Amino acid sequence: MMVSLQMQKVRTLKASLPTATLITTTTKPDIVKLLVNRDGKISVDGQAMTFPELETLLTNRHALNTNLPVYISGSREATHGAMVYVLDFVKRAGIDRVAFSVKAEK
Repeated sequence: MMVSLQMQKVRTLKASLPTATLITTTTKPDIVKLLVNRDGKISVDGQAMTFPELETLLTNRHALNTNLPVYISGSREATHGAMVYVLDFVKRAGIDRVAFSVKAEK
């Protein structure tokens, strides 16, 4: 019976690393959250808004931040047409960073 053994010498470096800290930010991220209800009406950050008001808001915010992200979410009863209309409306305001926010079914 034959037995073999391989040995390796492990080399390590001693390092003195700083401890991790948690940074808290006081600024709110510049994000627009749109909610489309079942009637096709919209609200921005919980505040009901008309389409002309939304256009003013989006163009003003886009002028300040050209990388402004917009998240569109809809109620379960919102129609596909209403969601696409809001998407087109946001795109016409010049905003390129648009995403749909969805909830997974349980």
